[in-house]
Amino acid sequence: MERLRGETAPSAAASFEVRQLTSAHRTEDGTPPTGQEAVAEVRDGVLSAVRGLRHAALTDDDEQRENVADWVEAMFTGITDEQSLRRSAAKSLELYRGGAGGFADYGTAVMAEAGHNLGLALIRGRDLPDT
Repeated sequence: MERLRGETAPSAAASFEVRQLTSAHRTEDGTPPTGQEAVAEVRDGVLSAVRGLRHAALTDDDEQRENVADWVEAMFTGITDEQSLRRSAAKSLELYRGGAGGFADYGTAVMAEAGHNLGLALIRGRDLPDT
């Protein structure tokens, strides 16, 4: 598992989450979704994580991360193809890893969970396999 900035080592729970993200989503015949279905699933996962980040930012009165949530949401809204999804995820991960509104320090448990979930969703998007 890729280590996210702000985490010292992957926990067993985090490793389990990544396995769930990569194996739990299956079509009716037991295979992972591909193409448009996979893009929609990953995009929706990122947007869900963004909603969690926005909630944490509002809870913590963190205007910079609220702006990050708006920016990432705009990057992913309407994405329908794998290449755009991977490109948006990679660009969002750059912001995630540093700079104003980045996640070098979480501050509170609510923000730590939101940041962790967003990082996992973005990694999943960046690493979406070609179909």
